[in-house]
Amino acid sequence: MKPTPKCARECVDNKEITWRKDKHYGQGGYSICQQGDDNAACADKMAQEIYANGPITGMFFVHQSFTAYKSGVYHVRRSALLLAPSLAPSSALTRKPRRNRR
Repeated sequence: MKPTPKCARECVDNKEITWRKDKHYGQGGYSICQQGDDNAACADKMAQEIYANGPITGMFFVHQSFTAYKSGVYHVRRSALLLAPSLAPSSALTRKPRRNRR
């Protein structure tokens, strides 16, 4: 496996602006799907969002008993809901160039 190349910390397509000033930061989040939405409709909404604005990050809830899951088929044991770690955006998705978010 090849090592990760060092970050040049310079703008490739515009030498007139510094690398630090060319950074863009997020302004907050918003929901694409709500809890209880139809799965197929939610998948379509996510696909449209990825196409329009680039990668998305997701999160979901699991029952506390899921943290003890080891193998086999998981059976829900009624317990407190926990917020699961975020899903990382996929860099393998083909998308249009990124636009400003809402």
